[in-house]
Amino acid sequence: MLLRVGIYSIFLIMMLVKCILPDEKPEIIPLPQQSVLDKGDFVFDPTTLISVENEKQAMIAQELTGIFNQAAGFSPQIAIQEKQADIIFRTDMSLSAEHYKLNISPSCILVEASGNKGFFYAIQTLRFLLPPAINSQTPVKNIQWNVPGMTIHDGPRYNNRTIVLHTPFNLIPKNNLEQLIDCMAMLKINRLHFIQEPYDRTPEIQQGLENMNSYAHSKKITISSGMTRSDGIISNLPFYVEQIIRKSNISDSNDDRKLLFKHLASIAEKSWSNPLEAEGNKNSKRVEMLALYIGSKTL
Repeated sequence: MLLRVGIYSIFLIMMLVKCILPDEKPEIIPLPQQSVLDKGDFVFDPTTLISVENEKQAMIAQELTGIFNQAAGFSPQIAIQEKQADIIFRTDMSLSAEHYKLNISPSCILVEASGNKGFFYAIQTLRFLLPPAINSQTPVKNIQWNVPGMTIHDGPRYNNRTIVLHTPFNLIPKNNLEQLIDCMAMLKINRLHFIQEPYDRTPEIQQGLENMNSYAHSKKITISSGMTRSDGIISNLPFYVEQIIRKSNISDSNDDRKLLFKHLASIAEKSWSNPLEAEGNKNSKRVEMLALYIGSKTL
């Protein structure tokens, strides 16, 4: 009898602890430098209001409202200097250019950064905190669009986080390059470098690079090309992954999408996060889930 009472007591204590303590930290790729999980969730709905300080921040906030419009069928509203907002952008000049802070509570999300890059990367982290269906190309029903309560203080270990492609720029379909850039942006990889021979530098190819650089710039990514590798952290994709990028449509195969995203995620972890912690995170099931949602335009 005493043994049975003891077992029931232990069970009740375990249940109470589970109710009191937060669940395990959500998987974010790349892994943030500092994060602390808190109680409760913030829930996005059609009434969610985002307050920004200026038009440049509003353009960054549109990254978030755009994916909601696509996957959830509604868009949070954006206003400048709105005091009664649910999500607040606030400039903190003490932070480095690519660093950001997120403070998420059930009633409010505070996003802090010193400039556009930091705000942009904070939005990418929010994408990982949302259900994976946020990356769907079509509206998804019967999902609560919530993010867990937590505080995050994050920034990169290296300034240059580079993908190198040996495939000539002109042999990759424009749509595939945009998909690649979208994946890189979500994973906070900030440079795409093409290894080019002198005969590849025709006016047409150079103009194509310039046009693509404009799209990449909106995702905080720089495109470069040349015979030699660019400075900083360089990560070469395996040949078979480059073959996938050259295919007419990356979205043809879920397996291809998973493979591409896995390699990009691994590179992002090594160039952004703590290498020891990242090593155990790079083969996460989260990668599998997110890869299923890669579409023809945005991840």
